[in-house]
Amino acid sequence: MLSSSSGKDLYSCLSVRMLSLSRKSLAFLAVTSLSLVVLLITSHTLGSWPAFDQAEAYFHRGGPPNQHRPPPHAPGLGPGGQPHGSADDHLVIDTNFNASDSQNSGNHHGSQCDNFPDTHNILLVMKTGASEAYARLPAQLLTSLQCLPDFLIFSDMDQQVAGYQVHDSLATVLPEAELGNSDFDLYRRQKACLVDQEACNKLGDPASEGWNLDKYKNVHIAEEAYRMRPGYDWYVFVDADTYVSWPTLVPWLRTLKPTNKHYLGSVTLINNFGFGHGGSGYILSKRLMQDFVGKNPGIANKFDLRAKSECCGDYVFALALNEATKAEVKQVKNKTSKEPAGQILASSATGSFFRGRPTISGADRPTAVPVPFLTCRGWPTINGEKPTTLPFGPSHWCHPIVTMHHMNGEEINTLWDFERLRRSSGSASPTKPLLIKDIYQHYLAPKLQPVRMDWDNLADDRFYLDASDTAYVYEEWMIGRTKKAEDMSDLEKKAHMSFEDCRAACESLSAEECFSYQFQPGMCKTSKAFMLGKPVKKDVKGGRMLSGWDVDKIKAWIEKQGDCGRVKWPETGGGGKW
Repeated sequence: MLSSSSGKDLYSCLSVRMLSLSRKSLAFLAVTSLSLVVLLITSHTLGSWPAFDQAEAYFHRGGPPNQHRPPPHAPGLGPGGQPHGSADDHLVIDTNFNASDSQNSGNHHGSQCDNFPDTHNILLVMKTGASEAYARLPAQLLTSLQCLPDFLIFSDMDQQVAGYQVHDSLATVLPEAELGNSDFDLYRRQKACLVDQEACNKLGDPASEGWNLDKYKNVHIAEEAYRMRPGYDWYVFVDADTYVSWPTLVPWLRTLKPTNKHYLGSVTLINNFGFGHGGSGYILSKRLMQDFVGKNPGIANKFDLRAKSECCGDYVFALALNEATKAEVKQVKNKTSKEPAGQILASSATGSFFRGRPTISGADRPTAVPVPFLTCRGWPTINGEKPTTLPFGPSHWCHPIVTMHHMNGEEINTLWDFERLRRSSGSASPTKPLLIKDIYQHYLAPKLQPVRMDWDNLADDRFYLDASDTAYVYEEWMIGRTKKAEDMSDLEKKAHMSFEDCRAACESLSAEECFSYQFQPGMCKTSKAFMLGKPVKKDVKGGRMLSGWDVDKIKAWIEKQGDCGRVKWPETGGGGKW
């Protein structure tokens, strides 16, 4: 048994030994921690070296992450992407990208971009406005743009949206074009705004002001896009509410040579001059971009003053393109349906669409007019409609579709998910074109029913009404679409009297004459196409709108079409039904 003093001595000895061990452990832990910190700092430093960046870029599909890279030296361009020729004869090309430029690159997020087609030689150039950028761009950035190795966004103000650079397309507009010009009121207010743009825009009318300002952008955007990215084979210009089907666009462009002059778009007419409708999108080949802006420095400024007296930017763009390149205007026949592509129906509603075609004119009544076009027509493959307004039928069925317009964020996301699932399910390869027929099967077919109340199915090809009935007011263009009495059947003569009479008239007609119909008191309207349309407010006082579809006739027509066969592209032909 230990004595009290012996126990104390033993306790003291143990305490000293434990303290010695604790100090050694602490020293060991301190050295270990310091080594780890040094290792981490060294690793971070090494990771920022160019050699490591290059290695990472090598393994990244489509180019280095978060950094724009133009294609390597392309035919027709000198070293560094410069066009051949003296600096005096060509636009000065900027191949030094700053940090803000490097942000606009898709990050290829996991399964979202699985089986996405190779777009390395195609540059998407998107146009928006500062008053709408935060409403329209997020859906684009979260869908297809995340899968693109490179793209450019232009607006009427320098902005950062979710970390992506948006460039001011009007930065180089001539001062004399802005001075005293009310078209630039929105531009000036945006620059002076000290808070968010939405708050400042409550001081004006951003919708109409934005339209007035927009017409100055297009040529400047083309000029700046080529200066920043001169080496691409194709330049695709779209609005921020335009959806692009890349699995359709990529194989189409492979059938065309970028070394030829190509200006692809959906034909619109102003003053007997045909051009590509901007909302539907238009595409220029490398050769045409070189001849247009590469060899004509300052071409945008030459149209700054003229733009004030013109209606819209896509028209000004085509005027500048025609003047700079002397591109031959030619009449193009439609190889896709019985109707000639060189015809549209003009409408007084600027930017409106009729039968899926963009129309701009000063006429009060829709009339058939010839449309000259610069190099190639792309309608209905390049389209201004969207899934709910596409006129399915003979003019829109086996056709591949590249663009759709007036798409809100939800619609863009829905269509993106549809295409993504097609790729991921194995039912479609990365470059299997999306056909208009496919959109019908996904969007309209599950919702097709004989009648919908308080619904506008957009039927308006033919009107049945009694123009002498003073109880109703009919516009001249409506009267212009009525049949002559002597050409009507007995059922057609009664079509305007009730919904049942309107339905009976449609059912009595052939598929070439009526797939769908619509009734309002005193008026029956029919259509050669079938569209989904949209809901309308219930109008108890004026009479509710009823829409109908001849479902049996539609299904019989679809069955008769059978398999579309091999895809037939605009202009190039290629077999298959069209």
